[in-house]
Amino acid sequence: MADVAHEAESLAQNEAIWRYMKDSTPRPVTSTEAMASSAVALSFDDEFGMIVVISETGDTERFVAKYRPRIPVLIVTDQPYIYRQAVFRKGLRPMLVDSFGATLADKGASFMGDLKAMRRKSSMGGQQLKVNTVLQSACREGKELSLVKPGDKVIAIYDSDLSDGVEEATTLRVITVE
Repeated sequence: MADVAHEAESLAQNEAIWRYMKDSTPRPVTSTEAMASSAVALSFDDEFGMIVVISETGDTERFVAKYRPRIPVLIVTDQPYIYRQAVFRKGLRPMLVDSFGATLADKGASFMGDLKAMRRKSSMGGQQLKVNTVLQSACREGKELSLVKPGDKVIAIYDSDLSDGVEEATTLRVITVE
């Protein structure tokens, strides 16, 4: 049955679906939806392994799923309800972290991978360090799930302020898996 589902998914014309969804969505769209649509569009233009969405409220992940990317999407969240919702959305793989702070704790080792390095409190601090730490963890998780391999490019979408509880996808970044 899994082989049948995999073959059916491979025949889906994701780029045509993206174009249809983009054309049929009323304007103006929110900046979060525009970033999600742009990330999916970017995934059609080059060889990417996955999209990583760091989500505080679930809005960005919903928009990414709406546009049907051709590559897997790893959702990193600190909210259990977002984790549960992502399980049921097409193409999304959720990853639950304890918080988006400088230190993250393992909440389910089967989903988190090795976070020993992240458990140490960082002396550098700063929002960018937090985001980079979360992205490194997401790339490790992607490798463990066989979604990506070292050298693959990954699209990352996240809010520049992960501590405010408001999700405004303000950054779209391409990173390489180490």
